[in-house]
Amino acid sequence: MDVFAIKKNGTPSLLNIDNFEELTKKRFPYYQYGTDKKLKCYAVCPECGNPIHIINLYGAEMIQNQTGIIATYAKHTRGKVSGFEFWNLYDKEDCSLYNPTPLGNTEIKHSDEYSEELKELIENNKRNVFKNIREVVSINLSTQIINRLYDSFMNSNSYTYKAVTKYNIPYAMLYYQQSISLYGQYIVKGIFGDLLSDQINEKSRFFKVENTGEIVKNVTGYRTINMMFKQFKATGNEKTITMEIYETDGEDRVYTILKEKISLKSYIYR
Repeated sequence: MDVFAIKKNGTPSLLNIDNFEELTKKRFPYYQYGTDKKLKCYAVCPECGNPIHIINLYGAEMIQNQTGIIATYAKHTRGKVSGFEFWNLYDKEDCSLYNPTPLGNTEIKHSDEYSEELKELIENNKRNVFKNIREVVSINLSTQIINRLYDSFMNSNSYTYKAVTKYNIPYAMLYYQQSISLYGQYIVKGIFGDLLSDQINEKSRFFKVENTGEIVKNVTGYRTINMMFKQFKATGNEKTITMEIYETDGEDRVYTILKEKISLKSYIYR
């Protein structure tokens, strides 16, 4: 299917990267890390309300055996998915959008020379890549978060995607991810860091930035503040990515704090 919703009986939307990133904000349960540390994307079938698995959203994951077609699509999951309360086998089998894909699918595992070279380059420059990621966001992301980004990127074979090059690794590692929690993280002083602090202090309903740079709550109760990257694009000679910071309240309503387009610069690793 080429449509999706983010909740049962929700409004259907066409399935593409921009719509999916904007509507899900890269939050759980739509973006999840599996036990294999690979990133997986899910949504809700707008017809029957069951969870659906998004295939080929960011690159070639599956190819139809008989046609050789690689396209972004969604298919019903075989069973329950963490974070989605509803799953009903009978509703799935009666769904007009249900398709067991009789052509069959085969997982693609790139092993070409460039992908292997890129993989080795990342592995040999982990410390520098981590340093550059923190520079890009002007936030001193914790070791736990940085390691999670790395593990997901490598285990998902994201380095095989055509958009990833030897020179944009930090941006790619931020992009092919679930949203990142900023609660308790520290913003680094500087032009971009000061902009982030000012925007959070001016626009956030639930959080503030201390003089130390730490992002803390200023209310009681459950709230989240997250960062996501979207619209990883090249237009002519200009390459950009959009950084968005948003917060959610106790009822999971989303409030955007900042959207900032970042021009990509080249990072050289040896």
